[in-house]
Amino acid sequence: MEHRAGSYRIAHEVRVTADFARFEAQVGTARRSTGRARRQACEDALALYRGGLLPGFGQDWVRRERERLALDWLWALEGHAAGLLATGACEEAEVHARHVIGHDPLRERAWRVLMEVCARQDRRAEAVRSYLLLRERLREELATESSPATQRLYTAITGDRRPGAVG
Repeated sequence: MEHRAGSYRIAHEVRVTADFARFEAQVGTARRSTGRARRQACEDALALYRGGLLPGFGQDWVRRERERLALDWLWALEGHAAGLLATGACEEAEVHARHVIGHDPLRERAWRVLMEVCARQDRRAEAVRSYLLLRERLREELATESSPATQRLYTAITGDRRPGAVG
């Protein structure tokens, strides 16, 4: 900071960054990456996220930015859960998937991670219940069906070609 003529300013040679800008950059890197690079970028993004932007400020632009960043955080958390699942860290993947679902119960990717964790741990009935709960929520709140990816996972878990039928 410099003080001149009764005012303060940031010296032009000083480079200033904000956590949210670094967070956004890591999410962007994760979205463009795959495999280990995506997992690492998601983990790095999550390490930077400190919660809602400018708590206590209610201006429209702040609320919009806070919501946008929260959606990016959920995306990164889902990505981290999927990455953990890919490495076999089922318990940790389940914790993160449930955290996402707790914040937004309509995020299918998190439900798929949860279903796959349950299936890998021989908790097939819980995987089926998870699918049925997601399907019910999607129908009630969005008047839609689960995605083809979610239906394929259900079929792989149950062997039933009719998504939603409990076998």
